[in-house]
Amino acid sequence: MTQIITPTILYQHVKRPEWGFSTVLATQDDSTTYLFDDGRQRTIKLDHVHMMQRVVLQEDAAEEVHRKLAKHRRAKPASAVKRKRARSVVPTIS
Repeated sequence: MTQIITPTILYQHVKRPEWGFSTVLATQDDSTTYLFDDGRQRTIKLDHVHMMQRVVLQEDAAEEVHRKLAKHRRAKPASAVKRKRARSVVPTIS
């Protein structure tokens, strides 16, 4: 079965290539939020959006990035994940 992937414009931060490729999640008056393929969402102020460079990949590489980004979109945001609290253990003295 062939899956059709809607083309999305991909970006990469010029000074932070280790963040990977990204796509736009939201735009506000003063910033743009991107989802990066490392799974993190980063909000870039409009003064710095010029650091986001449009990227053109070969079709198979672009499909892989789109799959990874779609997987991250379906995942719960880090703020929604409950974290276990570390319990301190106090030794009992007999």
